[in-house]
Amino acid sequence: MNDEKNNKFDFINEKILNQKMPGQSPLRTVLFVIVCAMLFGLISCLTFYWAKPYIEHFFNDRNGENGESDAAERYTEPDVEITTISVEEAVKNALAEYEINMEEYSITYKKLGAIGERMDKSMATVVSGKSSEWFDEEKEGKTISSGIIISASEKEGILILTDYESIRDSRSLLVYLHNGKGYRAEIYKSSRNVGIALLRIAGGVIDEVTFSELSVVDINTFKEHKVFGGEKVVLMGNPYGLERFMAYGSLTSVGNIEDKTDIRYKIMTTNISDSGSMNGFIMDLEGNILGMVIRGIEPRNMKGIVSAVHLEEISLYLEKLMNGNNISYLGINGEDVTDEVIENIDKEMPLGMYITGTVKDSPAYISGLMNGDILVEIEGEGVKNINEYMKILQEHSPGDVLSIEVMRKGKDGYKGIIYSVIVGNG
Repeated sequence: MNDEKNNKFDFINEKILNQKMPGQSPLRTVLFVIVCAMLFGLISCLTFYWAKPYIEHFFNDRNGENGESDAAERYTEPDVEITTISVEEAVKNALAEYEINMEEYSITYKKLGAIGERMDKSMATVVSGKSSEWFDEEKEGKTISSGIIISASEKEGILILTDYESIRDSRSLLVYLHNGKGYRAEIYKSSRNVGIALLRIAGGVIDEVTFSELSVVDINTFKEHKVFGGEKVVLMGNPYGLERFMAYGSLTSVGNIEDKTDIRYKIMTTNISDSGSMNGFIMDLEGNILGMVIRGIEPRNMKGIVSAVHLEEISLYLEKLMNGNNISYLGINGEDVTDEVIENIDKEMPLGMYITGTVKDSPAYISGLMNGDILVEIEGEGVKNINEYMKILQEHSPGDVLSIEVMRKGKDGYKGIIYSVIVGNG
């Protein structure tokens, strides 16, 4: 019985050997696969070749049903006629495609040339340095910017309007005029807050020939010229060195508002690219100066393009500096309280200038004016918005003590508080 049982499960103990089949080798197997693949490919080609006419006939019939002609009929070899035209004709054709008149372009660039030639005698190149030794100073230590001549007197000298940041902390100033001659200059008056400076070349320094060739810009014209979006303009300045620089473009916007301490700027933007060191003045094609590039004054989120402050907006400050006076400063940042604000935010809020902040250690900060106060009166004159605030403030001088009334909100509503504030120098 046991023998019978053992014999039944003997296969468990058997060893299975992997014996090679007679004549089997790896090379032969590979060759067999390759031959099969070739035969399959050959059969596929023959099948496709045989079926091609039937397939074309099938699809051609379907195209005919859709109203389309045969592919061979739909394509015809175009007749190519090779012609040659002059460069001038090619340019005219390109301009015509975009509805640009060649004559208008010619007139525009003649105007640009005339502007450059005329305004060149009103422009100046300002070189400021941190050293008083001009000839020993390294070029890297200089800041180069541009200015315009706004006053000229053989006795009193000439005054040049330029950007404040360009001459800030300078120990020496050199001004190059239209003929390339350089003259030492000094800061006559400046305003860090407004961002402008007046430089003065002393009387009797400039030779008679050079002086007779100068062209003075009348600042009263800043208020006369209206600015429109889309208007063609020119930027003149010295952003890359002593060479004169002109860029042609358009005004893309003219009504951007930027509120700074004690001042509201109206800014125009252009489609002229900003290299990061742009400076100068925006002019129309008649040569009228419309705006000035002031470093640090630009609309929010408008990097990479040239922006300029409307000169009409800063003429008030410019006149004050030209008369030898300093810019009045309180150190208030604010916004207008409009009817819309009153309607939507606080119906008890009075009209005036809402104080959003005061500069640390400024006259307003020291006197106790606070965020949230609404400035309504200065020396008895009502203040309904920032523009009125700016005008009234500049009617006074640094050192004056002003009575300023603000409305401050408490538990029982708005109540008036009067402060005495000493005007600072901005």
